[in-house]
Amino acid sequence: MTMPYFPTGLAGLPAKIVFNDLKRTLSIGSIKIETIVNNHPNHTRGFKFTENNRSFAFLTDNEVRAQKGKTSYQKFVAFLQNVDLLIHDAQYTEEVYKTRIGWGHSTYQQVAELVNEAGVKEFMITHHDHSSSDRFIDRNIKEVRKKYPRLKIEAAAEGKSRRF
Repeated sequence: MTMPYFPTGLAGLPAKIVFNDLKRTLSIGSIKIETIVNNHPNHTRGFKFTENNRSFAFLTDNEVRAQKGKTSYQKFVAFLQNVDLLIHDAQYTEEVYKTRIGWGHSTYQQVAELVNEAGVKEFMITHHDHSSSDRFIDRNIKEVRKKYPRLKIEAAAEGKSRRF
């Protein structure tokens, strides 16, 4: 294994490892799993899980408005159409983002716009910048709520659980 997988390589793992090609859509029992390529310098994927007409999506390490991304903003909108719960990376303000373009992460406003356009019912912000305080995160969520009052938004936190 190479960076960012660390601190050991595959040879150091006491296991038999088998690699399979990841398909865009697959099923495990009654759960349909769809994938999308995220926009990040290292290859990352987003996932959407659907069962009994309920859906949950998880996209982290994703720059939704990447200038040279592999996936367009409109493809993310289509992928997330009417998802019940989205957990998505958002660690920057618009001002900070200007100095981090191409790093593979999104702003609070970019994700809120995506959520609004896709009709996502609830979303949780994750992958907080290590230098962000709780106050900083809360202030940014408050700003998003002002602009998009219909959105249900919260910040992920250690130990937080969610049932939907």
